[in-house]
Amino acid sequence: MQLEKKSLRETINKAFLKETVNRSTVNYFKSKLGQLLANIELAEKKVEYEEEINQLINDLYKINPEEMSIIEEVVD
Repeated sequence: MQLEKKSLRETINKAFLKETVNRSTVNYFKSKLGQLLANIELAEKKVEYEEEINQLINDLYKINPEEMSIIEEVVD
């Protein structure tokens, strides 16, 4: 699989560029993304395919409101 390098402005919808995001939210997403990539690598080593990887991606999109409130408290 070949990855194509694009700038942030090329990839993000213009409406999203107007949104402000807390640094803690970005860091939380980065940590979850890192976990996702590590889990995908493990799944590939185990030769587990589409279902396992889809489940891992779905877990990334599930944001626990309790975790987010803790992050917001730390930032404030």
